[in-house]
Amino acid sequence: MLSKDLQRHSGEFAKAIQGHQFEVTPDGVYFPAAKQLVKVGVRYKHSINGVSTGEFDDNLVPAEGRIHALNVALGATPKIPTWYLAPFTGNATPIDSWTAANFSANATESVSNTEGYGQTTRRPFAPGVAVAGGISNVGTEATFNIVTAGAGITFYGIGLLSTNVKGDTAGVLISAAKFTTAKIVTNTDVWGITHEVTATST
Repeated sequence: MLSKDLQRHSGEFAKAIQGHQFEVTPDGVYFPAAKQLVKVGVRYKHSINGVSTGEFDDNLVPAEGRIHALNVALGATPKIPTWYLAPFTGNATPIDSWTAANFSANATESVSNTEGYGQTTRRPFAPGVAVAGGISNVGTEATFNIVTAGAGITFYGIGLLSTNVKGDTAGVLISAAKFTTAKIVTNTDVWGITHEVTATST
């Protein structure tokens, strides 16, 4: 569900997108004619072996993600049916220029099936119905089955992308986060991620 302001100005936004009359800023996408800033926010909640860590991590929606979201919501770009979560092991802070093409290299994406997580693909984000301006996968959190021969693996952050192939450079990066506290997990741990996306305009 989009915010009421976003719904009210949807026609103006659609025309502005078609006419390239908008500005991409670090805070969101600004539409000068409507004097509206559209913000897309994302945050993550973690669990280890089914027990919540009590932590929430906010993240960045880069320029590629903001424009894609608007083109799907208000333009003619087809909706991507499933998005995928991809954790990374590099101590990297996402910036606005990150894209699907450079995410894996910039972040040092976890791509090994034997030193990382055992599933062979990025994990799907399976959201429910949007309510109150937000949509999340509460109740169907993404899980990563940790495998390592060492003492543990440190994950510094995570991205949400449109393809499921580990290390892929195709598609769209909709968001990326560096965790406030790095997640250290050990062999056989099940790391769960709840992911929430909100859309508002001001």
